[in-house]
Amino acid sequence: NDVALLYRQLPVMTVVQTPQQGRAKRFTVVGGPLVDDQPATGIEALLAALQKIPGQMPDARPDIGVKVDKDQVGRLCAVQQLQRIADADIQTRVVIKPHELHGQAGHIRAQLDDFHVFKRQELHAGLGQRTRTQPQKQRAVRRIVTQCADQHRAGVVVFQPARVSRKRAALLDGLAKLQKAIILYFQHADHAEVVVDLGQNSFYALTLFRHYRSWSSLRRAQNANCRASARLCHTLPGVMPSRWSALRWQSNSELLTCGPDCTTLEPIMSQPWSPDSWRALPIQQQPHYPDAAHLLKVEQTLASYPPLVFAGEARELRRQFAEVTQGRAFLLQGGDCAESFMEFSAAKIRDTFKVLLQMAIVMTFAAGCPVVKVGRMAGQFAKPRSANDEIIDGVTLPAYRGDIVNGIGFDEKSRVPDPERLLQAYNQSTATLNLLRAFAQGGFADLHQVHKWNLDFIANSALAEKYSQLAGRIDETLAFMRACGMDSSPQLRETSFFTAHEALLLNYEEAFVRRDSLTNDYYDCSAHMLWIGDRTRQLDGAHVEFLRGVNNPIGVKVGPSMNTDDLIRLIDILNPDNDPGRLNLIARMGANKVGDHLPQLIRAVEREGRKVLWSSDPMHGNTIKASSGYKTRDFAQILGEVKQFFQVHQAEGTYAGGIHIEMTGQNVTECIGGARPITEDGLSDRYHTHCDPRMNADQSLELAFLIAETLKQVRR
Repeated sequence: NDVALLYRQLPVMTVVQTPQQGRAKRFTVVGGPLVDDQPATGIEALLAALQKIPGQMPDARPDIGVKVDKDQVGRLCAVQQLQRIADADIQTRVVIKPHELHGQAGHIRAQLDDFHVFKRQELHAGLGQRTRTQPQKQRAVRRIVTQCADQHRAGVVVFQPARVSRKRAALLDGLAKLQKAIILYFQHADHAEVVVDLGQNSFYALTLFRHYRSWSSLRRAQNANCRASARLCHTLPGVMPSRWSALRWQSNSELLTCGPDCTTLEPIMSQPWSPDSWRALPIQQQPHYPDAAHLLKVEQTLASYPPLVFAGEARELRRQFAEVTQGRAFLLQGGDCAESFMEFSAAKIRDTFKVLLQMAIVMTFAAGCPVVKVGRMAGQFAKPRSANDEIIDGVTLPAYRGDIVNGIGFDEKSRVPDPERLLQAYNQSTATLNLLRAFAQGGFADLHQVHKWNLDFIANSALAEKYSQLAGRIDETLAFMRACGMDSSPQLRETSFFTAHEALLLNYEEAFVRRDSLTNDYYDCSAHMLWIGDRTRQLDGAHVEFLRGVNNPIGVKVGPSMNTDDLIRLIDILNPDNDPGRLNLIARMGANKVGDHLPQLIRAVEREGRKVLWSSDPMHGNTIKASSGYKTRDFAQILGEVKQFFQVHQAEGTYAGGIHIEMTGQNVTECIGGARPITEDGLSDRYHTHCDPRMNADQSLELAFLIAETLKQVRR
C-alpha cells in the first residue's frame, strides 16, 4: 500500500494510507508515553509497515495510534481521553486539513490527562436567541465553561463559527475573565484566536495570522478583532506554532497580563523597509574600515553609477525560478569561490562560461527540460571568514575577506580594508557582464559548437565509453534538427545567462538599490540574484533585513545547524507572498549529514505549504585539509552529497531543483579525485584559488554527466 506522511508535529503526526482498492484511510499517530497502564494494541502492524517506508517515519517509534476515517470515527487502542477527541469529531477535520493540526497538538500535549471538548452546537445553545447583548453573551460563555471546569481540571474549547461575528468576540471576552485553564482555538483561512492560561490567574489573548499581509489588511480596516492597541509579539511555546505571527489585543480596554513564559519579540517584518534599514540591526562578517568618511564617499559614488543589471532581467530570472520550483526546469549555478583582481582576464571568463554551457546541454537533454544558467560571476568578490584575524608565525593581521575588501598578501598594508576596492570591483563586474552578454548572444553559445566541445571532452576522458551513448543521442537529435532546417533558429545560437553573488558586503549592495520605474519595486542591481550565507542568516540580522526588501530572486544557504522552526520563519520573512520564483534554499550539509538533516527540513516546508526552489551545494560541507596542508574537497564526497540530495527528494516526493557548485574552466588541481584522479600529492601542481578549492573543467563535466544520468532516471 502507498503510505504518505501528511504532517509531523511531535508527539503527533498524521499519515494517509491508500489501499489498492477502496477509499483512503487516515491515521493520527500520537507518540510518547501517554498512558502507562494500557499497552498499544491493534496498531503494531501499521507501525511496522510505516517503519519500512524511507523518509516517511520519524526515528522515534510512536506508541499509540487513533484511526480516523472521514465518515466513521474509530480507534485502534482503548484510551478514553483520545476517544473523547474522536467523539467531538475534530480529528476528522484535522486529518483533512493537516495544517490545522497545530492547535490540536497543543491541546493534546497540555490537556490529554483530563479535559472536555465543547462542540459547536453546545456553544451555540449557550449563546441562544435570548442572550442578545454583548454582556449577556459574555456571562453565558462564562457559565457554560465554568460548569465544565468545575467537573474537570482543565477545559478545552474548540469552536468554528462560519464567519466573523459579534458572538465570537463575546466568547473571547468571556473566556478571558475565567480563572481556569482555557485554550480557545479558532480556525479560519488566514487567522486564528486563542486564550491561554499562563498561571497565577493570568490569561493571554492572541490573534494569530498565517501571513503578515493578513495582519496588515485587518489592521488597516480597523477590524473588531484587531484593536488599535494591538502589537505583534512572539508566540507561546507549546501552544501555538512558532512560525505564525501573533497579535496581542485588549479586552475591556485593558491589556491582558503577559505572564513570565511569554517572550515578546517585535518581528522584523513589522518594521518598514528602506535600502538602509539594515544599518540599525546587528551585522556579521563585516570589515572595519578605518576611514569612515572615505567609505561614505565611495558609497555615494557607486550610487551615482549606472546599474550593473536591470530590473526586467531580474524579473525574468524570477519567472524562470518559478518554473524550476514547479518542476518544469532545472537550475545550474556555478563559478568561482571568489573572483580575483589579479587573475581577471577574458580567457578565464570564457573558459568558465564554456564549461557551464557544456554542463547545461547535457542536463537539458537528460532532464528533458530547460536549464536555467546562473554564474557566480561579476560580483562574487567578498568572502565570509571563520575568524576576524589571521595569525602566521606569531604575526596577527586582519583576515583576508576577498579582493573587494583587502589584499591577500600577508602584510599590514595589504590587509587594511580599502574603500577604493569597491570601485575596482564595480569596474571589473561591468567588464565581465559585457563579455558574458556578448558570449551569450553573439554565437559563442551555439548548440552545435557546445556539443562539439563535449565530444572532445569525451574523446579524451577515462570514462569515454560510459558517456559516449548519451553524447551519441544528442548528436542524433542535432542531426535531425539540422535535416529539418531548424539549425539556424536563434534558440540554438543564443542563450540566457544570469549572474549572482553572495550579498555579504552590504555597503556595496545598498549602493546599487534602484526603484523600478515600471513596478515601483526595489531591486539590487548589482546582480540578477543574491543569496545569504549560512553564517549571516540570523532572523534579526542585517543581511536578512536587507534582502527581504529587494525584489530580486534570492537564495539562502541552509546548513546542518538550521532547524525547522527557524527555516519556516526565515521563509516567511523573505517570501511572505509565497511566490514560487522568489526563494532558493541551497542545501549545504556535507555528504555525511545530508541524509540526517535534509528530510526534516523538506517535510517542514511541505507541510507548511511553502513554495521554494531546492538546490544542492555539495562543496562547502565537504571541505577537508589534506596531509600536505592544502584545503581541498574529495570529488567522491561531492558526488555522494548530490546523489543523496536527489534520493531524499525522491523519497519525500519533492523536486530536486538544481545544483550550486564552485568550479572553474581552468585545469587547476584543487579538488582530489575524479576520472583523472588528482591525488593529495598533486594538489600543489596548479593550486590557484584565493579561498576555497574549486572543481576543474574535467571534474565539472564529469559531475554534469553523472547528474544527467540521475535526472534521466527521475524523469522516467
